[in-house]
Amino acid sequence: MRDGNKDYVPGRLRYVINSIINNRFGNLSESHGMLKSLMEGNDQYCLCWDFESYMNCQGRVDACYLNQSDWIAKSIYSTARCAKFSTDRTINDYAGKIWNAKPLPIPKPNTRPASKVSLISDSSQSK
Repeated sequence: MRDGNKDYVPGRLRYVINSIINNRFGNLSESHGMLKSLMEGNDQYCLCWDFESYMNCQGRVDACYLNQSDWIAKSIYSTARCAKFSTDRTINDYAGKIWNAKPLPIPKPNTRPASKVSLISDSSQSK
């Protein structure tokens, strides 16, 4: 990691990084400095360290996806169980606790045809 240990970059990741540096996917020279830094052990966020466990977990996800009924069930359970940690709740908490922002009421849609707003102004139609 930060100690400059080059040996902890896993083989699959080393192959991908070298492929990018060698322009296998086109000229991505803007990323070369960052990738070379990772290869030299400058990985303050431990991206390389976690790569193999991430890939192993992703393999299990891929295998689960092949069983569509199991995948659908897990997706539904996952969604149902995340209510307490939902994005909406997080954004509301942040807005209220940090910014003291209050939500605005959502206006009810107007269903009367004569009162609907046109995207084209009346003056542009007469030209």
